Amino acid sequence: MVKFTKLTNLSANNMFKKIFIFILFIPYVVFAQTLTSTTNKPKLFLYSSDLPIKLEQQSQVIRKHIIDTVLMDNRHDLMLSNIPDQIVTGKTPQFILKYKLRTDGQETYKLSFFLIDIDKHKVIRNAHYPQIKVTQLIEDLRLNLFSFLQNKLISLKERKILRQRTQKKLKTLGNLPPAIRENDKENISKITTTEENALSPPTQKPPRQKEKMSRSLQKIKKINKSLWALLKDEDVDIPWVTTKSLNSLKSTPKPKNKPPKISSPFNEGSKINFMLDDSNDLDYNRYHLSYKFAVRNLLIKDIITTDTEYQSVLGISFEWFKYSPLHISPFTFRLKTEFDTPLETQPVQLDGHFNMTGSIGYRFKNRYIFALAYDIDRMNYPNLNEENSTIVPNSFTVYWLDLELIYFHTNFNLGLTVSHLLNSKNSGEDQSAENRAESDFTGQSYNLKLRYYLQDRFFDQFQAWMGLQYRYYNINRKNSGADTKITSRNYIYHFGIYF
Repeated sequence: MVKFTKLTNLSANNMFKKIFIFILFIPYVVFAQTLTSTTNKPKLFLYSSDLPIKLEQQSQVIRKHIIDTVLMDNRHDLMLSNIPDQIVTGKTPQFILKYKLRTDGQETYKLSFFLIDIDKHKVIRNAHYPQIKVTQLIEDLRLNLFSFLQNKLISLKERKILRQRTQKKLKTLGNLPPAIRENDKENISKITTTEENALSPPTQKPPRQKEKMSRSLQKIKKINKSLWALLKDEDVDIPWVTTKSLNSLKSTPKPKNKPPKISSPFNEGSKINFMLDDSNDLDYNRYHLSYKFAVRNLLIKDIITTDTEYQSVLGISFEWFKYSPLHISPFTFRLKTEFDTPLETQPVQLDGHFNMTGSIGYRFKNRYIFALAYDIDRMNYPNLNEENSTIVPNSFTVYWLDLELIYFHTNFNLGLTVSHLLNSKNSGEDQSAENRAESDFTGQSYNLKLRYYLQDRFFDQFQAWMGLQYRYYNINRKNSGADTKITSRNYIYHFGIYF
């Protein structure tokens, strides 16, 4: 009886050990699963054909709705990167979703989707949706893409849910501007059409067109077996003009001189080619380079009063302005560097002027930006720093905090900046001004800027502009004895280009 009890206790102990090990093993398995990818979804890249001329500036609106629909379908791992030149075959299937829009008669578009197997270099599925009205372009694009990804017809209940989601996404991701959605009978294609055979849905495609498309694909494969051959387009747009209008266009000679174009930030008609296309870059980058000429008037009240005016004839300015479409991000970034130097100044020779500003702005109502900036400014002035001495040049590095409001028009920008002096540092060779100083400089600055974009008839990649700037600042510092008070008026002129 005793032996049986011992065996029972031994079995119980083994059982408890196993339970204990099992309990410890459960979190290990869960933790291991969190570190290991549990998804085996196929990878999906996006590729867009060239858009019709009226939709070029709306490429990112269309792309955002494409991305949102793919994520809603949740059948693929969306690869938000450019398609690499060389793709390595892996265990996970890889596909490319190619989407294409073409004009299709008067005030309508035709939409096409292609699902391309990267590993097999083959189009495994395609669908075409003609006669899509401009006013319903985004809604039908989302609905048809979801149906294409699901590879089935969408029920009425699902269609209703999709349309409700689309209405919400139109507010957050953006819609086509009213100017595009309204009737526009002058939407001329960039390429004069030579082929006017519109695509039809797969179920209604004529047999001859199937044969024609299959022959063209075979022809492409014979020429080039690479993946990029499958992305090549052979069709062109059909202009939104009637036959009468088209004949009048052919008979009318083209003008020799193109009408001038004026462009500024946030102008949809800008002729500058931004680094924004159907890639994954959602940012605009603009660079301004200009020659700078400045006239500076300085009034210094200290032991004596000194009033001097000089001109800086050698100067240069460079500015980098970065922003996104408003529906993607309202924030902007700007970095500006300026330098100018005078040839000769009286009563003493002053150093060159240097300025660097970095700002982060918030864009609202499309045309306005409210920005917060940090400004590093080089202030040079002549002064009698000590009694029984001579006038010497002084150079201070001044740090400003700027609040800036900018208005952008089609052909000009207007900005107002109010600055508060944060700190200053004597950065000149002569340090005699510090002998009487009892505090740092304090003060405010006001800056008014106007930038006008000129009519440029010659270059498509560059735009000429002129700028006028007025800056006023008043700063003070307490000294033992007379205080230092500096009033400065600066008139600055720019002439440059942006690209």
